[in-house]
Amino acid sequence: MSGPRRLRDCTAASGWPVNGVYFFFEEGEIRRAGQGLRVVRVGTHAVKKTTPSRETLWDRLHDHRGRQDNEAGPRHSHSIFRKHVGGAIITRDQLGGPEVLDNWCHCRRQPLADRIEQKVSHYIGIMPFLWLDVPDRQTREGIEIGAIALLSLRSGDADPPSPGWLGLFARAAQIRASGLWNVQYTNRSYDPHFLGLMRAQVKAVDVVPPDISARGTR
Repeated sequence: MSGPRRLRDCTAASGWPVNGVYFFFEEGEIRRAGQGLRVVRVGTHAVKKTTPSRETLWDRLHDHRGRQDNEAGPRHSHSIFRKHVGGAIITRDQLGGPEVLDNWCHCRRQPLADRIEQKVSHYIGIMPFLWLDVPDRQTREGIEIGAIALLSLRSGDADPPSPGWLGLFARAAQIRASGLWNVQYTNRSYDPHFLGLMRAQVKAVDVVPPDISARGTR
């Protein structure tokens, strides 16, 4: 693990493991104990058993990065993270009527699309994030599921979002209820087994990722 980095400054040449799990933070989203930023999204890539993928960690991050400034790049149809953030921006900033949000969520063309894409790229682009090199598919999946369950408000022992967190305007109830830009696994019961998986991967690179395994130390 290295970082943190910000996607606006990243390229394919920035140096990435082929496979991994990532953890996004947000400025202003402070941990309950007042020490550091809280994790707001956990994700990985290429974990589906039925449709094996050659997608790399950078491929996934690039989809989230989207179009920066005048660059070409993926739109929100390539990234559910971008879709969630864009929908929340539309609602918070009252960008048009309900049809704008509906068109965005269903990836339909609309006049405001480019403007919203730019806002999403800026929002995600400045979020600091860390990543962990995890070559094994099952281990990546286990860490992703376990971390989301641990960090979700539904676990009963997670850091709450600030009153102004953009995710509180998200269309998905799971995001508003969990305090994470995640929908899947936010209602799972926390299984401490995943911390062992993380420790094994962290030991391999001799770096400890912050703010993930601190449950019970507050």
